[in-house]
Amino acid sequence: MLSKTDIINNAPEDIALDQWALFVEYRLKPETQTEETGKEVSRVQMWDITHKKIDGSYVNEKAKEIALATVKAQLQALVSYIASKEGGKIPIQLAGMFPTQ
Repeated sequence: MLSKTDIINNAPEDIALDQWALFVEYRLKPETQTEETGKEVSRVQMWDITHKKIDGSYVNEKAKEIALATVKAQLQALVSYIASKEGGKIPIQLAGMFPTQ
């Protein structure tokens, strides 16, 4: 896990460093680690929240690439898990989602 200093030093290009530092300080407080529902926010959810604009688009192309790679890795892990439970066979609904190696 990155330190607070590492996070602050990795500010997005379009956000002033002092504003980013204040935001990071705020978000790392324990009381801001939950959603309005009171549920704790995962690191993946927090990454997604902080890398999207209000309209839901990613802040830049690199953020979009990372998000897509993460989703693909999660889906591949899920398919592998399901295949292991199905005796090495992938259910027809999942077949073709990913090329075989």
